[in-house]
Amino acid sequence: MNRFLLIAGMLLGICAVLRAVELPPGSVLESNGILKIGNVTLSLRAATSSWSVPGNAQWRNLKSEAGSDLRNFSGEFEFSGVQAHASETIRRTGPNKYRIEGEFKFASPVFANAVFADFDLPLPGVKLLADGKAVAVPEAAGNPELLDHRQVRSIRVEMPGGTVFVISGKLRPRIQDNRKYWGNSVSIRLACTRQATPDGLLKAAKVAFELEILPSGALPVELGKIANSTAVDLDGGAPDFPPPGELKLNGFPFRIHADGKMVAVGRGVSAEQVKLPLPANRARAVNLLHAVDWNLLAGWLPEKGKPVGFLDITYADGKRESIPVKNDVDCGSRTAPNNSCPNAALAVTSAAGASPAGFYASSFALSGERPVAVAFRSAMPENVTWTVAAVTLSDRSIRFPARPNRPFTIKEGEQWKRLRFERNIIPGSPLDFSRISSLDAPAGKYGFVRSTSDGEFTFENAPDKRIRFYGINLCFSANTPEKEDADELVEYLVRMGYNTVRFHHQESELIDKNAADSLTFDPVALDKLDYLFAKCKEHGIYLTTDLYVNRQFKPGDNIGVKNPQTLKNVKGLLAVNRAAMENWKEFARRWMNHRNPYTGMTWGEDPALATLAMVNEASLAGSWGGSPELIPIYRKKFEDWKKMKGLHAGDSASFSRFLAELELEISSEMLDFVRNELKLKTMLTGFNCNYKLADRADYTDEHSYFAHPSFPVNPWNPPIQFDTSSPIRNNALLQRDLMPRRCFGKPFTVSEFNYCYPNPFRAEQGPLIGAYAALQNWGGLWRFTWCHGAGGLKGINTLFPFDAVNDPMQQLSDRIVIALFLRGDMAPAREKITFPLPRDFAARDSLPPESGEIGLKAQVGWHIDGEPLPDGARLFRPGMAVAPDPRLRLVPADGTFVVVTERTETVTLPKGSLAAGVLRVKNADRFMTVAAISLDGKPLAGSGDILIIHLTNLSGSNVPYAANDICNSWGTLPLLVERGTAELELAGSAPWRVAALATDGSVLGEVPGKFKDGIFRFKVDTGCFPGGVMAYHLTR
Repeated sequence: MNRFLLIAGMLLGICAVLRAVELPPGSVLESNGILKIGNVTLSLRAATSSWSVPGNAQWRNLKSEAGSDLRNFSGEFEFSGVQAHASETIRRTGPNKYRIEGEFKFASPVFANAVFADFDLPLPGVKLLADGKAVAVPEAAGNPELLDHRQVRSIRVEMPGGTVFVISGKLRPRIQDNRKYWGNSVSIRLACTRQATPDGLLKAAKVAFELEILPSGALPVELGKIANSTAVDLDGGAPDFPPPGELKLNGFPFRIHADGKMVAVGRGVSAEQVKLPLPANRARAVNLLHAVDWNLLAGWLPEKGKPVGFLDITYADGKRESIPVKNDVDCGSRTAPNNSCPNAALAVTSAAGASPAGFYASSFALSGERPVAVAFRSAMPENVTWTVAAVTLSDRSIRFPARPNRPFTIKEGEQWKRLRFERNIIPGSPLDFSRISSLDAPAGKYGFVRSTSDGEFTFENAPDKRIRFYGINLCFSANTPEKEDADELVEYLVRMGYNTVRFHHQESELIDKNAADSLTFDPVALDKLDYLFAKCKEHGIYLTTDLYVNRQFKPGDNIGVKNPQTLKNVKGLLAVNRAAMENWKEFARRWMNHRNPYTGMTWGEDPALATLAMVNEASLAGSWGGSPELIPIYRKKFEDWKKMKGLHAGDSASFSRFLAELELEISSEMLDFVRNELKLKTMLTGFNCNYKLADRADYTDEHSYFAHPSFPVNPWNPPIQFDTSSPIRNNALLQRDLMPRRCFGKPFTVSEFNYCYPNPFRAEQGPLIGAYAALQNWGGLWRFTWCHGAGGLKGINTLFPFDAVNDPMQQLSDRIVIALFLRGDMAPAREKITFPLPRDFAARDSLPPESGEIGLKAQVGWHIDGEPLPDGARLFRPGMAVAPDPRLRLVPADGTFVVVTERTETVTLPKGSLAAGVLRVKNADRFMTVAAISLDGKPLAGSGDILIIHLTNLSGSNVPYAANDICNSWGTLPLLVERGTAELELAGSAPWRVAALATDGSVLGEVPGKFKDGIFRFKVDTGCFPGGVMAYHLTR
């Protein structure tokens, strides 16, 4: 097997490729009709009512026909229970020019939210022009709608790697930023022309457009006689690395010298400057495959942005210019090849030789044309060796992809170390956070949870007390474990420091599967849930749940519908079917009036039930068209609604308002039933994820995820596609998205959130969610999820995108959240900014685009326009100045985040050095988060009991990736922790003793440290002891 991992272009070798239609270099047509232009993907897609979006990858019974400059594809797929047929034609019309046509046909009329041709453009570095006018793509995600169905004649796309193409025709594109939804990309969606029934159901659809691909002009330059070094000369590198010959990065060529020789200048090399003559050209850019080596003696590292060398350019007319090559901007480390830089894409890596090695592709724009020579000049000849492996000229500057496609497998080795994980926390150990969360058992001892006037949780019988909630979801049979498993679970949750649990997806376990209806409880399952409730309550853990999540109606419920698919669409039925609503009420009545034998109270009268939602994620926009039988019912109801409102019969634009009023109607009926008929005193909300109705409920509840995976072939099974970007570099997207949805004066909770595996930047989650939730003074957070079934509570399994039960990354991150948010180390921001929303809830279209950005500095929320401002709040004004909070330093461009409080500090950085206050991280060799938490409650500098958490990345073993963002398997045990090292400094008056900890809190061994001039120093290393290290205990 080749020892080298060529990062660019490797997918071409594993795809079934068809070549009947000639394509330019870097483009490929796959066997299912997907066209790849560099790293851009073109496919045909159709969106269901719930926004499931099947495309070419889901086509079955594939057929393909080839003709002269022609390729036809066809296939079948299931769409909302209806058989669908799709076809695609790609016809070459000229050099690098193509006409693309697509068609969908459905066996019976069906509702579709959208049908379109989809160009998926990975970020960053995308440049878009619509009819010659720029379409701005922001650095961080914000408003997802970049261009919405405005008629244009052409769209020019410029991608990293020099890929440029033009889409033309009669276009009405939607250009969408996907970072808010599911991926780190922008989509250009070309809407199909629809053939529909009179009531709007889709029968067929077509799309056609022209495509021109414009390859970049590239001229590789031979290094020839100026080559003066080989990899072996560079501290024992592999003898044939980079491999001789041509390397293509997204189709762009670099040519490596036949004998492996390169140009090196600076430290350890006789030359400080080497001049390369250039062949005749009209180039406007010089592109390098290069890297730097640092002199690490005495901890020396060059600063980011400081030049390591210069390109001295000479032009044919005698003019000259010098272009700086900046560290960690235009070039990266050869021996620590773990990250791309803004203008340095990691292009080729090797695990051979004395240490890992890598080279980067960079592009440097020229101010003139016709360069005749380029000299490579060292800026730090005593400390830096700058090595150039290849040079290519081009007619334009190239934006090389920061995360190019590459197949690889994560295995135990030098980079990934075995992590011993046993699901146990030793009582009284530094990882026993029951002392941090200070559970006040039993839950409910102060009566029902209530809200203060400023939106904080308190108690009916102790109004001076305040409480925040932090905990986890339990899903499916994890809600009904055997009693001894429940005992162990609750004990573990207590040791983790959680004070709340959300029962979720519990109905499928509670209902008697043999009963004719969906209202008959399984007494064994209900007894297990009762017992778990009681054990949580006994230990001070509060509960929350939803009265509807996933229960499906059965024929015995007599709902009055015929299609089995309609019986599954309970959320769609509730708004238009009286029998469905009465069934919901009966289920709620039976459950809330059930007396728990282990507490002696009914569920509805137990104050340990802190909050309660009526329906989980109940947006009618996603459910009304989910079954064909319901669509005419909604259409008829809409027509009646328009007549009642006096609207024109042809008015379709009001449909969204019609759905909004239906949501308010059913939410109000449910809340009234639970409050006034069932007489519950529990805090209630209607539908989570609908902040526009928050003023009608007792509290607001939302859900949000970062890097939520998608499953392009089989739902909830590999392959898994996921976002590989950094939450920090996305400017705390999850937080910015949630913050403005808070209604001032009511508690705000997030009952589902996660930073999902296998995103490589999950170590950022603890500081981000903990610090900003506390800054906003939110009321509660529930991680989704602990596990998806009772089987997950037994034994150790490999990692799953959501489950925390086997994931030390999530569990250690939660210690950071508990310190900052639950213990309150991060106090709420003093400043409050409020946004006025109309009294008419259906007119509450959106919040100002600045609202999330302001939330990174101050508390934000909304109030009803015309009512008094919330206490202490300023009214939002466009362009208003809001001072940043000095305790938080978020720098998306650098990928860094620092949190400074008296008792907890955190530092997150891609590598290098960064200081908080007491805590300083120096010479980090890769991305990591380091947190220092005072366990004795004293300020960090004076604490004699400190927990250090050191997070890099975590994975299962033998996890195969088809590309950086496509994982083909869950992998196996053991768990692996990515090797990462750094020097830590803590300011203090005396030294500490340092013990490396196992994941259960036991001591693995002592770590040496040094104290000098009020600074204590020691090294963290995830591989410093067998079994891996992610935490340390400092004592005096």
